[in-house]
Amino acid sequence: MNCKNCHSDQVTKNGFVRSKQRYRCKSCSCNFVSGEGTDKTLVSWFCFDEEPSKPCSVISLQAIDKYDALAFGQDALGKWSTASNDNTRTQTKEQLTQNPAQEIVPGQFMMMAAVYLDKTVTIYRDGEVYASYTIEKPFDFLSSPYLQLVIGPIKLSPNHAKSFKGKIKDVRIYAQALTQEEIKGLKPNEPSSIQPFSWFDFSKDGWPDDQTGRFPEIKNGGVRKENPKDGYVIFDQDNRCLNTMDSEAVRIARDFRQRLMDDPTRPTYHLVNSEGDGDRNYSADPNFFVYWKGQYHFGYMNKGDEYAFGHYTSTDLVHWRRRKDCGLGSGGCGTGGTIITKDGKKVIFVGIFGGRASYIESSDENLEEWSKPIDIQVPQEALDADYWIFWDPDAWVEGDYYYVYSGSHAGHPFDKRPGSGSWYKEPTLMRSKDFKNWEFLGKFMTKDLPGLDRQDYSCTDFFKLGHKQMKLLISHSWGARYYLGEWKDNKFTPDFHAKMSWSWNPDKEPVYWVPKTYLTPDGRRVAMTLLRAKFGNTLWSATFSLPWELSLPDDGILRIKPVRELERLRYNETVESDMVVKAGEKCRLKEILGDTVELNVTIKPTEARDFGVKVLCDKGNQNGLNIFYSAGEKKISVRDEKETIDPDTSTRAYADAPFELKEGEDLNLRIFIDKPIVEVFINDRQAAVQRHLHKPEDVGICLHSEGGDLKADVTGWKMAASSQW
Repeated sequence: MNCKNCHSDQVTKNGFVRSKQRYRCKSCSCNFVSGEGTDKTLVSWFCFDEEPSKPCSVISLQAIDKYDALAFGQDALGKWSTASNDNTRTQTKEQLTQNPAQEIVPGQFMMMAAVYLDKTVTIYRDGEVYASYTIEKPFDFLSSPYLQLVIGPIKLSPNHAKSFKGKIKDVRIYAQALTQEEIKGLKPNEPSSIQPFSWFDFSKDGWPDDQTGRFPEIKNGGVRKENPKDGYVIFDQDNRCLNTMDSEAVRIARDFRQRLMDDPTRPTYHLVNSEGDGDRNYSADPNFFVYWKGQYHFGYMNKGDEYAFGHYTSTDLVHWRRRKDCGLGSGGCGTGGTIITKDGKKVIFVGIFGGRASYIESSDENLEEWSKPIDIQVPQEALDADYWIFWDPDAWVEGDYYYVYSGSHAGHPFDKRPGSGSWYKEPTLMRSKDFKNWEFLGKFMTKDLPGLDRQDYSCTDFFKLGHKQMKLLISHSWGARYYLGEWKDNKFTPDFHAKMSWSWNPDKEPVYWVPKTYLTPDGRRVAMTLLRAKFGNTLWSATFSLPWELSLPDDGILRIKPVRELERLRYNETVESDMVVKAGEKCRLKEILGDTVELNVTIKPTEARDFGVKVLCDKGNQNGLNIFYSAGEKKISVRDEKETIDPDTSTRAYADAPFELKEGEDLNLRIFIDKPIVEVFINDRQAAVQRHLHKPEDVGICLHSEGGDLKADVTGWKMAASSQW
């Protein structure tokens, strides 16, 4: 028998608790019972700085999707409760009505404690019983290898971003159920006779450190001390957070793999970053997309132990293998452009390393060994130009020259120059024959189009498409967008512009983010983007779009369609044809359903006003994701059809993209459902993407129509997973 707190074997029997043998540890004085270690005590000393307007927590325990939190306002307005996942260990609504309302006195410190003893939970306020109730099934958090301590929000999740606002003196966890007398005897910032399981004393100089050493790594989300001698830390905004990292730094590979496979929100045939929780392995802008020695290489900004490039390779644009990070030891990197040298011997990535205009190069088969950053000798003429800045460069080879383009941004918040609120630069161009001696060519564009001159030019990709030149890029407010125009005498003259990201996540950010392209060996222009879809606290930190094929036929209308290689994943083809949907009704598909499927839906010309497809529906054809065309508004929409807004979020994700059917034209929807990700291609002329978190059983698909009948044909395929697991 070992102690559940310090794991010492110096334990002795110490009576019984509810017919269970009780033990006392001679090393740390912890009392515990045999069996599961579900007994625990959570304690926090704190004060509010103002009347809380949103739910918050002063101490939470979390193990993946499970959590216990000593929360205020989460389950009952103005009251304390022990919040938990799915309310499995929380009071009932009737019980919550008996909890006393809490009078908030700003600046007045108080102590709250929650004691879990077998199936009884007791909440204490300043040592007095506040509430007591029983639960059906306690959870053993303290033995979980995924245990995290969270202070501020209810749990680690984008949907629980709002946090405690005030001051905290002391937070601690005990691996036993303390008595009321023991709780009354506790003092903030002072040790107790019973050794805590974990203890954060915020009066000490090393206040972020766990005094027990239980949690060696903690993430500080903006929590601070105003004065070093203060006996507390300050949560001065309601997005502040302190949380420990998982208690085991290295996961057993088999367990890690199983968790990925069991995650219902993890896509299976979209490219997904294979590890990271968004904090220790943050993934962002795609950086390079290049075909080198028989493999496609796809890289993106990635923060592991340091900023570098995450890196995948593929031979078919569908199945991807994770490679070593690129650019390690480079001092940090930004978005840039990739070329193959004129002699075909090297790959060069041009970017910003350590804040300098520079590049790295590689020549090995898998592009895993890269040089240290090499500075670009920027011409003095560029440095003297008041409109020049080296920002999100692109690079290409044309004739005898290497070209390096530099973007711009307007009044970006991280620019600290005086007067940066109105500071503005312009895209520029320089060229070199040897990548050493550079010629400054001045401004890249002869003009901008009306209404676009104050959008930034970031993450640019410049290439020929059909009979035009395309400048594919993002602005930070709009996401992906593009220009079409003429490239002549080293100047670009745009004559058309359009947005590409019409999808918005719950944080009102564009979902399609930083498209990068490459010309395949057979001459297709293929693009992939980051999807900023927001999934919460996962073991993987990024999802990327399906590979698109971009083309520009003689009619000048951009075509966007999924690459044909995705057809390799199809199996179990099912056809439901000649379907008739009456106005105002829904027609559920009988044979085609699922959350890892591809649909090819063709709807014949109709007089209907609004019509389309709902996917991931429940048995009543409700709560799905609605993909529909509005003839009157001339747009395609992708919207969450849940009857009630998820209590964890105040906004819904949506997509509204301009689109108009021609006279007598079918509506063709190619819909790729990949767990919560739904990516849609509309008549090869528009694309949209959205997430839809759903229950495992909600996999129905139905057609619907308003204002007229419609006829439709649907072909569906199951889609095989392309991820490693």
